Order: sequence, then C-alpha cells, then structure tokens
Amino acid sequence: VLRGVASALAQLHRDGYTHGDMYAHNIMLGPNGIPKLGDFGATFGYRGTAVEAEPFERIEVRAFGGLAEELGARVSATAVVGCDGGTAGTGGAGSAQLPDSGVGGGGAVGNWAGTGEEATVRGALSRLAARCMGPISGRPSFEEIVRELNVGM
Repeated sequence: VLRGVASALAQLHRDGYTHGDMYAHNIMLGPNGIPKLGDFGATFGYRGTAVEAEPFERIEVRAFGGLAEELGARVSATAVVGCDGGTAGTGGAGSAQLPDSGVGGGGAVGNWAGTGEEATVRGALSRLAARCMGPISGRPSFEEIVRELNVGM
C-alpha cells in the first residue's frame, strides 16, 4: 500500500501536480492488492507557474506520514509495505486484514505477525512517519520515500 501510494504521488509531483487530498479515504485496494489513488477533485498543477513546487509536496508528505503511522499500527507489516512479495488482500502470504474487521483476504494477517521482523518493520515505519510529519524543512520528498521503502524494507 505505502509503496504504491508513494510511487503514485512521486509521479504526480514529477509531472507538476499535487493531489490535494491525500488521505486513506481516497485510496482503494483492488482485488489484486494494488492500491489506487482516487479523488482528484482537489488536484492542481503548479508547473510553469511562479509557485514553488517543494512546499506542496512537503504538505502531502505530511499527510502520507499520517497514513504510514495509521497503517503501521493497524495492518500487518507485510501487507503495508509488501516485504515478502505477497499480495495484500489475496488471502495468501502478505494478505491484509484490519484487526476485528474481517476485511482482507481469508482471515490471514500476513506471515509477519508475532515475529521480530514485524517489530523491525513497524519501527522503520514509525521513524518514516515521524520524519514525514516533522518540521517541513526536514521532510523527505516522495522520491526519497519510494527509495527508502524499496531499499530499507
């Protein structure tokens, strides 16, 4: 989920657009487990204007940090980051299920539950969320977030 959303937002900002409403309620998870970012009603372009791009990206990074924090607390680390190559929502390894909700595949929470590796991934997500929600000058870009999620987890 986080890799897909960060990649989509990185692409938007590379193209000179800001989503403008980046929250969990605007993310859909398809049957194949691939997240889809929706609701582009608040999207606007800033390329070719006198508006500096970086502050808009850093605002969306703040919202992404909240998403990372919430997902890290509620969903298996495998499903949130896709650590084991499993597909969220299929009922197999890496399947996502929100606690007590019955949402997700086959009742599985993923193969990280109760392992030391899950605690490591959750710690990394917590640190990423803190950087994303920290002072605006220290927030990473979406390109940096994508690299971190691809390399570090």
